[in-house]
Amino acid sequence: MLVPLVVVLLALAACGGGSFMEEVGATRSAENSSPGAVTAPPTTDAEEQVPRPETEPGATAPAPGTATAPADVTRFAVVGDSITAGFLPLRGTTVVGAGSWIPAARQHPQLEFAGGWAVPGATTTDMLAGVRSVDADVLIVLAGTNDLAMGTQWPTTESNLLQIVGAAGVPTVVLSAIPPRDDRPAETQELNGRLRQLATSQGWSFVDPWGDMASEGTWVGGTSMDGIHPTDDVAALVGQRLAAAVAAAG
Repeated sequence: MLVPLVVVLLALAACGGGSFMEEVGATRSAENSSPGAVTAPPTTDAEEQVPRPETEPGATAPAPGTATAPADVTRFAVVGDSITAGFLPLRGTTVVGAGSWIPAARQHPQLEFAGGWAVPGATTTDMLAGVRSVDADVLIVLAGTNDLAMGTQWPTTESNLLQIVGAAGVPTVVLSAIPPRDDRPAETQELNGRLRQLATSQGWSFVDPWGDMASEGTWVGGTSMDGIHPTDDVAALVGQRLAAAVAAAG
């Protein structure tokens, strides 16, 4: 009776007894592991990239749903010629040409540039044809120097300026004096006087950012490259002065 039993056991071993013993060994190994041991899942890339909020010691976190109010910002728009645009037309809120005062003005911490219309060589008639309504708080108009070159009479310039402001639809207006012109000093001074009077009559602000750069209607030495346009340094200074006027008006 022993011989058949031995034969049966040998047959079982040949048919998978080894796998059975491996399973038993694995089971015992699992049973012998430390009870309650937990393996932490790996940290994903997403978890590593999510920043943790940092709060300064003693700071109070804002209540849920509470937004922090932004600082007051005045949006300004422009209408002008090469003195404003530089030597290439203004493209939206992008100044393409050199010589513009806008880049310096937009550095003012309380101002945001909203665009407008400014093209080299433009007269007030050209500006009236090109200007469109713009979403801004303050409009700066610097216009008229090319009217002098074209021989445009004051009644036309005045009418154009009034219509330009109406077309832009901006509630607050800053009217700037035109810069000196070495070839037309007397006419420049006369036009600036009329611009000041127009601003007063309309309740607009008037600013003359060129005062210390002009001498009886002509440029002070070293402030202009051609007797009409300011140097880059002067343009930057004028931008700062116009920005201050806008901030005060807005």
